Formats: sequence, structure tokens, C-alpha cells
Amino acid sequence: MVFGSFGAFADCSSEYLKDRDYKKFSVCREIEAQKDSDIRKQKELERETRQMEALRDKLTQVCETYGYVPESIDACISQEINHRNALEELEKKFAWELSLIKQERQIVSSEIVPEEKVDERGFIEKVITDVIAGYPAAKLEAQKRQEAYNRGVRRGEENQRVRCNNQQGNC
Repeated sequence: MVFGSFGAFADCSSEYLKDRDYKKFSVCREIEAQKDSDIRKQKELERETRQMEALRDKLTQVCETYGYVPESIDACISQEINHRNALEELEKKFAWELSLIKQERQIVSSEIVPEEKVDERGFIEKVITDVIAGYPAAKLEAQKRQEAYNRGVRRGEENQRVRCNNQQGNC
């Protein structure tokens, strides 16, 4: 096949265009296109075969590092391939779920008008301000409750000891 002004069909063009036999020219172009397609498929198949061999070599090395002996390497390779396939499925599922989350966020963000966002921000700022302002009082109240609880526990322990002492140590 000669590549020239007509691309991959230069052989056809030089032969049939001189005679102006366009039917033979189109048939020749189809044949040339099929040949090109077959060559591309063959190269793709060879490339995939090389990739598979490289993957098998890599997995063989991985399995050998795991301690597998040559007789059981095939089982290890099969397991590794299954693990990789499962991982790919999980990655696809994660990507799909992530895209759904992004779509939901876009929908939600498109539904909120800017004025509502400002109101929402004001509300959040107010809540945070109230929480910060009320924190010292809440902390003091929590400390008082804890101290009261601790006093009650101590009193209960003292009462328990007194009862134990009165019962001559049968506690």
C-alpha cells in the first residue's frame, strides 16, 4: 500500500482513476479499508497480548514475593486478578456514587437563590455567636452539676461504709 495524495487508497487511485472506472475504484477502496482495519485489529491484538504477558509476569513476581511456589502460582495469579477486578468494580461504584453526589449538590445549589444563602449564612453566624456567648455559662453549669454528682457519690460511699461498719463487715 502506498500512501500518497489519496491516503491509504493511493494504490486504488492510481490504478483505476486513470481509466475512470469508479465502481472498481470504490471496491478497491473497500478492500484497502478492510485490510487497514485487519492490520489495526492485528496490532491491537498483539499489543493486548504483550500487556497480558507483562501483567502475568508482574503477578508472578508478586505471588513469588508472597511465598508461592511455581506449582501454585496460577492459583495466586487467579486470586490477584479477582482482587483487582473487585477493586476496579468498587472504584467504578465509588466514582458513580461520587458523580451522583456532585449532581445532587449542583441541583441543591441551583435551587438556592443568593438571598437565601445570605440569610442562611446570617442564621449560622447567629447560632455560632449564641453558642460562643453561652459557652462560659454552660461550662459553669456543667461543672456545678458534676460537683453535685461527685458529692452525692461520696455521700453514698460514706453511707455504705457506715452501714458496713454497723453490720460488722458483712458488706
